[in-house]
Parts: sequence; structure tokens; C-alpha cells
Amino acid sequence: LSKKQVKYLNTWWRERGVTESQDDDIIIDPSSQWELPEGPSTNLSISSYHHPHDDSKWESLTLGRYVIRKRKSGDTRFTILYVSDEKLHSKSLTGNYDRIVHILPQQKITSSSRPPIVCQDGVFYYSSPSCLGKPQLPNLQREASTFHAARPIEATHLQMMPIVFHFDVTIADSSGAITATLWGKQAVDFLNGVTPESFLKNASNCGADVIGELRHLLGKSTWSEFVIKKGGRVAKAGNPLTAYEIVNTRLR
Repeated sequence: LSKKQVKYLNTWWRERGVTESQDDDIIIDPSSQWELPEGPSTNLSISSYHHPHDDSKWESLTLGRYVIRKRKSGDTRFTILYVSDEKLHSKSLTGNYDRIVHILPQQKITSSSRPPIVCQDGVFYYSSPSCLGKPQLPNLQREASTFHAARPIEATHLQMMPIVFHFDVTIADSSGAITATLWGKQAVDFLNGVTPESFLKNASNCGADVIGELRHLLGKSTWSEFVIKKGGRVAKAGNPLTAYEIVNTRLR
């Protein structure tokens, strides 16, 4: 930050009655915490909000085309970067922010090559194709009210699509074969609690463990039991279809 911007921050703190002896109350630290993206920065403004329900403290710093928000709840902090630069590479900023949100034009979000809106913990999240709202930065109060640390539930006023497992399992014997779907919560239960996010992050090497277990399941000498639910669906052409879904089954 420039000397002028640091002076602005110090003045802003003094107006709030924060002194150097109250460092624990200061969320913004221009020398280390913000770790601002490189590039021209002229306009600087700060706002704050105290959420009454979870007692979290929020501060939002606007700097040119970047908006950086920090949430403090007890000893836990969470940093979010909003950026409107389409050419920005999220990987170069991942280490500095817990969540990176791209504010992109609506036609870009709804294009056939739809880009990810959010990057968090190395996982990319996309907006729902049914969202027709105009992408915009949520105000600080709304963000505090809808905040979810594990995964984004909305960004720039757009709902994020959940990441789910989806397997098509073909089960066959001498009498014939059927294909059953395993997806969503039933798939997480099947994989003994492994979530899609932890699989993508390969947390604790879980990705390799899951793949190894699935390969073992396909072994010729392996016995497996599945609970299969029969149901009906309607095809795009309007014709009724019989569908099978694997439920209440775990990979052992």
C-alpha cells in the first residue's frame, strides 16, 4: 500500500477508537494481511459490519477493481477476494485468499464454455445455468448473513451448483444386465463419507484410496451386494422410462 493509503487506514482505525494496544481488534494489517494483487491501485475505501447472530466481524476493502473481505469469528479468519479482471489467473492468488470470486459479464457466465465463478481450496465452482440474475457484488450485510465456510452457496448474487458424485453402475449376471445410478448423498454414503470436495483436493490421499477401493470392487473374485431402487422418469421426448438407483449401500 502507498503511504497515502496507509494514512487513510490509520485515520479510519482512529475514528473507530482502535489504538495500537488493541491489535487483536484490528482485522486489517496493510503490511501483511491483505497481500493485495499486483496492479494499479488508486481508489481505496473500507467498510465494516458486525453480524448480530454469530458475532462475526467483517471488513471490506475496495481497491480499484478488487474487493477484499475479511471475516473474523473468535480466532478464525476467512478472506475473500472479488475481482472483475477476466484475465486474472486464480492459481497465482490461491495461497493468499480462502476464496476467490470472479465477477464476469452475464453473457460469459451463460456461454457454452462457462467459466468457474469461485475458486476455493483448489476446487472450482460454477454458477447454475438456470440463474438469470445480473452478476453483482453482494453487500457486506448480505454476505455476512449467507456466509458458509465449507463451500460457497452464492456468489455475485448467483447460486453455485453443488459438486456431486455421479456413477453409472452396470450389474450383470447370466440372466441379463441393468444400469443403476449412484449419485449425490447416496454416493457419499457409499464411499463411507468421502465428499466430492475432499476427493478433488485429494485430502489425506483420499482420492487414491477411493480409486483403489473401486478397482478392488471390480475384481473378478469380489462379492458385492447393492440395494437398488426402481423408479420412473420421463425422457426429453416425453416417453416414460424405468430408472434404477443404488441406495443405502456402502463400499466395504
